[in-house]
Amino acid sequence: MAPDERQDHEEHEKKHAAKEKKKLELGRTARISIEQAIQTAKQQVSKQQVSGKVIEAELEEEHGKRVWEVEIMTSDDRIRKIYIDSETGGIAELERGDPVHR
Repeated sequence: MAPDERQDHEEHEKKHAAKEKKKLELGRTARISIEQAIQTAKQQVSKQQVSGKVIEAELEEEHGKRVWEVEIMTSDDRIRKIYIDSETGGIAELERGDPVHR
């Protein structure tokens, strides 16, 4: 491996390790499980009279709050993001999403 490639690889590994460490820290403080967050997000989407499929769920920090970001692909061809407060389980934010054109 060339020196530049080795340095790039080492930097990538450090960034990956830092990201994994951050995930562990977030996970330790979340009171709401990923399953609970997904269920809350699905209920929110069904209130809007559309069906949907969860395509991604991730614990992250948004605006200084720890939230579960749940992405749902809905029957009205949108990707909706629902942010669930990881402490309370309440809805922190909703993004309706623009229609996805096929």
